[in-house]
Amino acid sequence: MVTPWSIEQVAAVAPDAASVTAARKLAVTGTWPVTGVCEEPAVLFGECKGSGATPYVALVDLAGPAWNCSCPSRKIPCKHVLALLLRWSSGSVLAAPAPSAAATAWLDKRAARAEKVAERAATPPRAPSQATLERRAERIAAGLDELGTWLEDLVAAGVSVPQGDDVARAAARLVDAQAPAIAERVRRLHVRSDDPSWPGTLLESYGLLHLLVTAHPRASELPGTLGAVVRRRVGEPTRTEVVLAQPPLRDVWDVVALHTDETSRPVTHRTHLRGRTLGRSFVLVETGPRSGTNPVPGTSIDADLHPHPAATDRALLGTVHTPAVPLEHAPHGDPAHELPLLWSAAVAADPWRERHPVVLADARLRLDGDGGWLLDLGDESLPLLGRSAARVCAAVAGGRAVTLVGDCTPRGLEPRAVWDGRRLVTA
Repeated sequence: MVTPWSIEQVAAVAPDAASVTAARKLAVTGTWPVTGVCEEPAVLFGECKGSGATPYVALVDLAGPAWNCSCPSRKIPCKHVLALLLRWSSGSVLAAPAPSAAATAWLDKRAARAEKVAERAATPPRAPSQATLERRAERIAAGLDELGTWLEDLVAAGVSVPQGDDVARAAARLVDAQAPAIAERVRRLHVRSDDPSWPGTLLESYGLLHLLVTAHPRASELPGTLGAVVRRRVGEPTRTEVVLAQPPLRDVWDVVALHTDETSRPVTHRTHLRGRTLGRSFVLVETGPRSGTNPVPGTSIDADLHPHPAATDRALLGTVHTPAVPLEHAPHGDPAHELPLLWSAAVAADPWRERHPVVLADARLRLDGDGGWLLDLGDESLPLLGRSAARVCAAVAGGRAVTLVGDCTPRGLEPRAVWDGRRLVTA
Protein backbone atom coordinates (compact mmCIF):
# COMPACT_ATOMS: atom_id res chain seq x y z
CA MET A 1 0.00 0.00 0.00
CA VAL A 2 1.18 3.54 -0.73
CA THR A 3 2.62 5.05 2.46
CA PRO A 4 0.53 8.04 3.65
CA TRP A 5 2.22 11.40 3.87
CA SER A 6 2.99 12.99 7.21
CA ILE A 7 1.29 16.20 8.29
CA GLU A 8 4.60 18.02 7.76
CA GLN A 9 4.77 16.80 4.16
CA VAL A 10 1.25 18.07 3.51
CA ALA A 11 2.08 21.46 5.02
CA ALA A 12 5.25 21.65 2.91
CA VAL A 13 3.32 21.59 -0.38
CA ALA A 14 0.71 24.17 0.72
CA PRO A 15 0.86 27.56 -1.01
CA ASP A 16 0.59 29.40 2.32
CA ALA A 17 -0.16 28.95 6.01
CA ALA A 18 -3.77 30.10 5.60
CA SER A 19 -4.45 27.20 3.22
CA VAL A 20 -3.16 24.73 5.82
CA THR A 21 -5.43 26.24 8.49
CA ALA A 22 -8.47 26.05 6.20
CA ALA A 23 -7.58 22.49 5.17
CA ARG A 24 -7.26 21.27 8.77
CA LYS A 25 -10.77 22.50 9.50
CA LEU A 26 -12.18 21.06 6.28
CA ALA A 27 -10.53 17.68 6.88
CA VAL A 28 -12.40 17.33 10.17
CA THR A 29 -15.71 19.10 9.62
CA GLY A 30 -16.15 18.72 5.84
CA THR A 31 -18.47 16.19 4.28
CA TRP A 32 -16.61 13.63 2.16
CA PRO A 33 -19.05 11.17 0.57
CA VAL A 34 -16.34 9.63 -1.60
CA THR A 35 -12.65 9.05 -0.81
CA GLY A 36 -10.15 6.41 -1.82
CA VAL A 37 -6.52 5.72 -2.55
CA CYS A 38 -5.09 3.28 -5.12
CA GLU A 39 -1.64 1.79 -5.32
CA GLU A 40 -1.67 1.14 -9.08
CA PRO A 41 -2.03 3.76 -10.39
CA ALA A 42 -0.92 5.69 -7.30
CA VAL A 43 -3.77 8.16 -7.00
CA LEU A 44 -5.75 9.71 -4.15
CA PHE A 45 -9.28 10.90 -4.87
CA GLY A 46 -12.19 12.38 -2.98
CA GLU A 47 -15.37 14.43 -3.22
CA CYS A 48 -16.12 17.23 -0.77
CA LYS A 49 -19.55 18.81 -0.47
CA GLY A 50 -19.50 22.59 -0.66
CA SER A 51 -22.20 25.23 -0.84
CA GLY A 52 -23.34 24.11 -4.30
CA ALA A 53 -25.26 21.03 -5.35
CA THR A 54 -22.24 19.37 -6.96
CA PRO A 55 -19.37 18.23 -4.71
CA TYR A 56 -15.85 19.41 -5.45
CA VAL A 57 -13.66 16.64 -6.89
CA ALA A 58 -10.13 16.63 -5.44
CA LEU A 59 -7.44 14.46 -7.05
CA VAL A 60 -3.76 13.77 -6.26
CA ASP A 61 -1.37 11.90 -8.53
CA LEU A 62 0.94 10.50 -5.86
CA ALA A 63 3.57 9.47 -8.38
CA GLY A 64 4.06 13.12 -9.37
CA PRO A 65 2.99 14.49 -7.10
CA ALA A 66 0.39 16.57 -8.89
CA TRP A 67 -3.08 17.75 -7.96
CA ASN A 68 -6.35 18.93 -9.40
CA CYS A 69 -9.66 20.17 -8.01
CA SER A 70 -12.92 21.27 -9.58
CA CYS A 71 -13.23 24.22 -7.17
CA PRO A 72 -12.59 27.78 -8.47
CA SER A 73 -9.67 28.51 -6.12
CA ARG A 74 -6.53 29.91 -7.71
CA LYS A 75 -4.34 28.41 -5.01
CA ILE A 76 -2.41 25.31 -6.01
CA PRO A 77 -2.96 22.97 -4.28
CA CYS A 78 -6.26 24.25 -2.90
CA LYS A 79 -7.70 23.62 0.56
CA HIS A 80 -9.77 20.67 -0.69
CA VAL A 81 -6.68 18.84 -1.98
CA LEU A 82 -4.80 19.64 1.23
CA ALA A 83 -7.74 18.47 3.36
CA LEU A 84 -7.89 15.21 1.39
CA LEU A 85 -4.15 14.71 1.97
CA LEU A 86 -4.62 15.39 5.69
CA ARG A 87 -7.46 12.86 5.89
CA TRP A 88 -5.21 10.33 4.16
CA SER A 89 -2.33 11.06 6.57
CA SER A 90 -4.66 10.46 9.53
CA GLY A 91 -5.83 7.10 8.19
CA SER A 92 -9.32 8.27 7.24
CA VAL A 93 -8.99 7.29 3.56
CA LEU A 94 -9.34 3.59 2.78
CA ALA A 95 -7.72 1.65 -0.05
CA ALA A 96 -9.83 1.42 -3.20
CA PRO A 97 -9.68 -1.40 -5.78
CA ALA A 98 -9.77 1.09 -8.65
CA PRO A 99 -9.64 4.88 -9.09
CA SER A 100 -12.82 6.86 -9.57
CA ALA A 101 -13.98 7.76 -13.07
CA ALA A 102 -12.86 11.36 -12.55
CA ALA A 103 -9.42 10.23 -11.39
CA THR A 104 -9.05 7.90 -14.37
CA ALA A 105 -9.99 10.62 -16.85
CA TRP A 106 -7.57 13.08 -15.24
CA LEU A 107 -4.69 10.59 -15.23
CA ASP A 108 -5.34 9.82 -18.90
CA LYS A 109 -5.14 13.53 -19.73
CA ARG A 110 -1.89 13.84 -17.79
CA ALA A 111 -0.43 10.87 -19.63
CA ALA A 112 -1.41 12.37 -22.99
CA ARG A 113 0.17 15.72 -22.06
CA ALA A 114 3.34 13.98 -20.88
CA GLU A 115 3.57 12.13 -24.19
CA LYS A 116 3.29 15.40 -26.13
CA VAL A 117 5.95 17.01 -23.94
CA ALA A 118 8.26 14.05 -24.58
CA GLU A 119 7.67 14.36 -28.32
CA ARG A 120 8.51 18.05 -28.24
CA ALA A 121 11.64 17.36 -26.16
CA ALA A 122 12.78 14.78 -28.70
CA THR A 123 12.51 17.35 -31.48
CA PRO A 124 15.53 19.69 -31.48
CA PRO A 125 14.29 23.29 -31.16
CA ARG A 126 15.12 25.73 -33.89
CA ALA A 127 18.17 27.69 -32.86
CA PRO A 128 17.94 31.51 -32.92
CA SER A 129 19.33 33.06 -36.06
CA GLN A 130 22.71 34.75 -35.98
CA ALA A 131 21.02 38.10 -36.55
CA THR A 132 18.76 37.54 -33.51
CA LEU A 133 21.75 36.64 -31.32
CA GLU A 134 23.66 39.71 -32.48
CA ARG A 135 20.72 42.03 -31.76
CA ARG A 136 20.33 40.57 -28.29
CA ALA A 137 24.06 40.94 -27.60
CA GLU A 138 23.92 44.57 -28.71
CA ARG A 139 20.94 45.32 -26.44
CA ILE A 140 22.60 43.69 -23.44
CA ALA A 141 25.90 45.50 -24.06
CA ALA A 142 24.13 48.86 -24.34
CA GLY A 143 22.09 48.19 -21.21
CA LEU A 144 25.17 47.24 -19.19
CA ASP A 145 27.08 50.29 -20.43
CA GLU A 146 24.22 52.49 -19.23
CA LEU A 147 24.15 50.67 -15.89
CA GLY A 148 27.89 51.20 -15.46
CA THR A 149 27.51 54.94 -16.03
CA TRP A 150 24.59 55.08 -13.55
CA LEU A 151 26.64 53.28 -10.87
CA GLU A 152 29.59 55.64 -11.40
CA ASP A 153 27.28 58.65 -11.01
CA LEU A 154 25.83 57.22 -7.78
CA VAL A 155 29.26 56.67 -6.26
CA ALA A 156 30.59 60.04 -7.47
CA ALA A 157 27.67 61.80 -5.77
CA GLY A 158 28.41 60.03 -2.47
CA VAL A 159 27.36 56.49 -1.55
CA SER A 160 23.75 56.50 -0.39
CA VAL A 161 20.57 54.54 -0.93
CA PRO A 162 19.26 55.49 -4.40
CA GLN A 163 15.70 56.72 -4.72
CA GLY A 164 13.05 54.15 -5.55
CA ASP A 165 12.00 55.89 -8.78
CA ASP A 166 15.60 55.98 -10.03
CA VAL A 167 16.03 52.29 -9.23
CA ALA A 168 12.76 51.38 -10.97
CA ARG A 169 13.77 53.24 -14.12
CA ALA A 170 17.23 51.66 -14.17
CA ALA A 171 15.75 48.19 -13.70
CA ALA A 172 13.15 48.76 -16.41
CA ARG A 173 15.84 49.78 -18.89
CA LEU A 174 17.74 46.57 -18.13
CA VAL A 175 14.60 44.51 -18.73
CA ASP A 176 14.20 46.28 -22.07
CA ALA A 177 17.84 45.42 -22.77
CA GLN A 178 17.01 41.72 -22.18
CA ALA A 179 19.09 41.51 -18.98
CA PRO A 180 16.37 40.57 -16.44
CA ALA A 181 18.56 38.89 -13.81
CA ILE A 182 20.76 41.91 -13.22
CA ALA A 183 17.62 44.07 -13.26
CA GLU A 184 16.35 42.11 -10.22
CA ARG A 185 19.60 42.93 -8.38
CA VAL A 186 19.19 46.60 -9.19
CA ARG A 187 15.62 46.62 -7.84
CA ARG A 188 16.90 45.66 -4.40
CA LEU A 189 19.30 48.60 -4.14
CA HIS A 190 16.76 51.03 -2.64
CA VAL A 191 15.82 48.75 0.26
CA ARG A 192 17.37 50.21 3.40
CA SER A 193 17.82 47.87 6.36
CA ASP A 194 17.68 48.57 10.09
CA ASP A 195 20.94 46.64 10.35
CA PRO A 196 23.72 49.13 11.21
CA SER A 197 25.97 47.36 8.69
CA TRP A 198 23.71 48.27 5.77
CA PRO A 199 26.13 50.87 4.27
CA GLY A 200 28.71 48.13 3.80
CA THR A 201 26.10 45.83 2.28
CA LEU A 202 25.05 48.57 -0.14
CA LEU A 203 28.64 49.25 -1.17
CA GLU A 204 29.15 45.51 -1.70
CA SER A 205 26.06 45.47 -3.95
CA TYR A 206 27.49 48.34 -5.99
CA GLY A 207 30.79 46.47 -6.33
CA LEU A 208 29.20 43.20 -7.44
CA LEU A 209 27.05 44.99 -10.01
CA HIS A 210 30.09 46.83 -11.35
CA LEU A 211 32.01 43.54 -11.49
CA LEU A 212 29.24 42.03 -13.65
CA VAL A 213 29.27 45.06 -15.95
CA THR A 214 33.03 44.75 -16.32
CA ALA A 215 33.15 40.97 -16.69
CA HIS A 216 30.38 40.50 -19.24
CA PRO A 217 32.28 41.81 -22.31
CA ARG A 218 35.12 39.42 -21.40
CA ALA A 219 32.92 36.43 -20.54
CA SER A 220 34.34 34.24 -23.31
CA GLU A 221 37.87 34.79 -21.94
CA LEU A 222 37.09 33.78 -18.35
CA PRO A 223 38.35 30.40 -17.08
CA GLY A 224 36.22 27.32 -16.58
CA THR A 225 32.50 27.90 -16.21
CA LEU A 226 32.89 31.47 -14.93
CA GLY A 227 31.94 32.96 -18.30
CA ALA A 228 28.69 30.97 -18.33
CA VAL A 229 28.02 32.12 -14.74
CA VAL A 230 28.46 35.77 -15.77
CA ARG A 231 26.05 35.40 -18.66
CA ARG A 232 23.46 33.72 -16.41
CA ARG A 233 23.80 36.40 -13.72
CA VAL A 234 23.14 39.07 -16.33
CA GLY A 235 20.04 37.22 -17.49
CA GLU A 236 21.01 35.40 -20.67
CA PRO A 237 18.77 32.31 -20.70
CA THR A 238 19.91 28.71 -20.75
CA ARG A 239 17.32 26.64 -22.61
CA THR A 240 15.79 23.69 -20.79
CA GLU A 241 16.90 21.28 -23.50
CA VAL A 242 20.51 22.42 -23.00
CA VAL A 243 20.30 21.57 -19.29
CA LEU A 244 18.60 18.22 -19.97
CA ALA A 245 21.41 17.43 -22.42
CA GLN A 246 23.92 17.48 -19.55
CA PRO A 247 25.00 13.99 -18.39
CA PRO A 248 22.57 12.88 -15.67
CA LEU A 249 23.59 12.20 -12.09
CA ARG A 250 21.69 9.19 -10.78
CA ASP A 251 21.41 8.77 -7.03
CA VAL A 252 18.91 8.25 -4.27
CA TRP A 253 18.04 11.85 -3.53
CA ASP A 254 16.71 12.85 -0.12
CA VAL A 255 14.26 15.74 -0.48
CA VAL A 256 15.24 17.81 2.54
CA ALA A 257 13.57 21.23 2.18
CA LEU A 258 11.23 23.45 0.20
CA HIS A 259 11.55 27.22 0.45
CA THR A 260 9.29 29.76 -1.23
CA ASP A 261 10.71 33.25 -1.71
CA GLU A 262 7.72 35.61 -1.74
CA THR A 263 9.95 38.68 -2.17
CA SER A 264 11.25 37.72 -5.61
CA ARG A 265 9.41 38.58 -8.82
CA PRO A 266 8.08 36.18 -9.87
CA VAL A 267 7.73 34.12 -6.69
CA THR A 268 10.44 31.44 -6.55
CA HIS A 269 10.20 27.93 -5.09
CA ARG A 270 13.45 26.09 -4.23
CA THR A 271 13.38 22.32 -3.56
CA HIS A 272 16.61 21.12 -1.91
CA LEU A 273 17.83 17.57 -2.68
CA ARG A 274 20.81 15.77 -1.18
CA GLY A 275 22.43 12.72 -2.80
CA ARG A 276 23.09 9.75 -0.52
CA THR A 277 26.02 8.39 -2.55
CA LEU A 278 27.33 11.52 -4.25
CA GLY A 279 27.01 13.66 -1.11
CA ARG A 280 26.04 16.69 -3.22
CA SER A 281 23.24 19.19 -2.82
CA PHE A 282 21.15 20.52 -5.69
CA VAL A 283 18.17 22.83 -5.89
CA LEU A 284 15.21 22.46 -8.23
CA VAL A 285 13.90 25.97 -8.96
CA GLU A 286 10.36 26.85 -10.01
CA THR A 287 8.96 30.32 -10.60
CA GLY A 288 5.34 31.42 -10.38
CA PRO A 289 2.66 28.93 -9.25
CA ARG A 290 4.03 25.54 -8.25
CA SER A 291 3.50 22.88 -10.90
CA GLY A 292 3.56 19.96 -8.48
CA THR A 293 6.14 18.12 -10.60
CA ASN A 294 8.95 18.36 -8.04
CA PRO A 295 9.20 15.84 -5.18
CA VAL A 296 7.85 16.54 -1.71
CA PRO A 297 10.12 17.27 1.29
CA GLY A 298 10.53 14.37 3.68
CA THR A 299 10.77 11.79 0.87
CA SER A 300 13.51 10.03 -1.09
CA ILE A 301 13.57 9.28 -4.81
CA ASP A 302 15.81 7.25 -7.09
CA ALA A 303 16.15 9.69 -9.97
CA ASP A 304 18.39 11.43 -12.49
CA LEU A 305 19.33 15.06 -12.00
CA HIS A 306 20.74 17.12 -14.85
CA PRO A 307 23.09 19.80 -13.42
CA HIS A 308 22.83 23.32 -14.78
CA PRO A 309 25.93 24.14 -16.86
CA ALA A 310 26.20 27.64 -15.34
CA ALA A 311 25.16 26.95 -11.73
CA THR A 312 26.92 24.48 -9.45
CA ASP A 313 23.88 24.02 -7.18
CA ARG A 314 20.98 24.01 -9.66
CA ALA A 315 19.58 21.09 -11.62
CA LEU A 316 16.55 19.81 -13.46
CA LEU A 317 14.75 16.62 -12.52
CA GLY A 318 15.11 13.94 -15.18
CA THR A 319 13.97 10.33 -15.15
CA VAL A 320 12.44 9.16 -11.87
CA HIS A 321 13.28 5.46 -11.59
CA THR A 322 11.15 4.66 -8.54
CA PRO A 323 8.30 6.54 -6.84
CA ALA A 324 9.09 8.68 -3.82
CA VAL A 325 9.12 6.97 -0.42
CA PRO A 326 9.17 8.52 3.07
CA LEU A 327 12.58 9.54 4.36
CA GLU A 328 13.37 7.17 7.22
CA HIS A 329 16.82 8.33 8.35
CA ALA A 330 18.82 11.52 8.66
CA PRO A 331 20.08 12.81 5.30
CA HIS A 332 23.80 12.64 4.61
CA GLY A 333 25.53 15.84 5.70
CA ASP A 334 28.88 17.60 5.79
CA PRO A 335 30.70 18.32 9.07
CA ALA A 336 29.56 21.69 10.41
CA HIS A 337 33.11 22.95 10.89
CA GLU A 338 33.66 22.65 7.11
CA LEU A 339 30.93 25.18 6.34
CA PRO A 340 33.37 28.10 5.75
CA LEU A 341 35.27 25.98 3.22
CA LEU A 342 32.03 24.99 1.48
CA TRP A 343 30.95 28.62 1.23
CA SER A 344 34.39 29.75 0.00
CA ALA A 345 34.35 27.15 -2.77
CA ALA A 346 30.81 28.13 -3.77
CA VAL A 347 31.69 31.84 -3.97
CA ALA A 348 34.87 31.09 -5.91
CA ALA A 349 32.73 29.36 -8.56
CA ASP A 350 30.13 32.16 -8.54
CA PRO A 351 31.09 35.50 -6.88
CA TRP A 352 27.49 36.74 -7.21
CA ARG A 353 26.04 33.85 -5.23
CA GLU A 354 23.56 34.95 -2.55
CA ARG A 355 22.90 31.53 -1.00
CA HIS A 356 24.22 27.99 -1.13
CA PRO A 357 22.28 24.87 0.00
CA VAL A 358 23.93 22.86 2.75
CA VAL A 359 23.20 19.86 4.97
CA LEU A 360 25.24 19.78 8.20
CA ALA A 361 25.50 16.46 10.00
CA ASP A 362 26.67 17.54 13.45
CA ALA A 363 25.33 21.04 13.95
CA ARG A 364 25.39 22.46 17.47
CA LEU A 365 23.50 25.62 18.37
CA ARG A 366 24.10 28.12 21.16
CA LEU A 367 22.62 31.41 22.28
CA ASP A 368 24.30 34.60 21.11
CA GLY A 369 23.54 36.60 24.27
CA ASP A 370 20.98 38.80 22.52
CA GLY A 371 18.10 36.32 22.21
CA GLY A 372 19.33 34.91 18.92
CA TRP A 373 21.06 31.65 18.03
CA LEU A 374 24.46 30.81 16.58
CA LEU A 375 25.77 27.79 14.71
CA ASP A 376 28.88 26.64 16.59
CA LEU A 377 31.76 26.01 14.17
CA GLY A 378 34.44 25.36 16.76
CA ASP A 379 36.77 28.36 16.75
CA GLU A 380 34.07 30.60 15.29
CA SER A 381 30.30 30.77 14.90
CA LEU A 382 27.71 31.81 12.35
CA PRO A 383 24.38 33.56 13.06
CA LEU A 384 21.14 31.71 12.40
CA LEU A 385 18.90 34.08 10.45
CA GLY A 386 15.22 34.27 11.27
CA ARG A 387 14.51 34.03 15.01
CA SER A 388 11.39 31.94 14.62
CA ALA A 389 13.15 29.31 12.45
CA ALA A 390 16.18 29.35 14.77
CA ARG A 391 13.99 28.70 17.82
CA VAL A 392 12.40 25.69 16.08
CA CYS A 393 15.85 24.25 15.38
CA ALA A 394 17.05 24.93 18.91
CA ALA A 395 13.94 23.31 20.40
CA VAL A 396 14.41 20.18 18.29
CA ALA A 397 18.13 20.05 19.09
CA GLY A 398 17.68 20.40 22.85
CA GLY A 399 21.41 20.94 23.25
CA ARG A 400 22.33 17.93 21.11
CA ALA A 401 24.14 17.82 17.78
CA VAL A 402 21.57 17.57 14.97
CA THR A 403 21.39 17.33 11.20
CA LEU A 404 20.52 20.82 9.97
CA VAL A 405 19.34 21.81 6.48
CA GLY A 406 19.72 25.38 5.34
CA ASP A 407 21.05 28.02 2.97
CA CYS A 408 24.42 29.56 3.72
CA THR A 409 24.48 33.31 2.92
CA PRO A 410 27.01 36.13 3.41
CA ARG A 411 25.10 37.18 6.55
CA GLY A 412 24.66 33.76 8.16
CA LEU A 413 22.74 30.51 7.85
CA GLU A 414 19.05 30.49 6.95
CA PRO A 415 17.69 27.25 8.51
CA ARG A 416 15.10 25.35 6.46
CA ALA A 417 14.65 22.04 8.31
CA VAL A 418 16.09 19.94 11.11
CA TRP A 419 16.09 16.17 11.69
CA ASP A 420 14.51 15.29 15.05
CA GLY A 421 15.64 11.65 15.05
CA ARG A 422 12.54 10.37 13.24
CA ARG A 423 11.60 12.92 10.60
CA LEU A 424 12.42 16.29 9.09
CA VAL A 425 10.86 19.25 10.90
CA THR A 426 10.40 22.39 8.80
CA ALA A 427 12.04 25.40 10.41
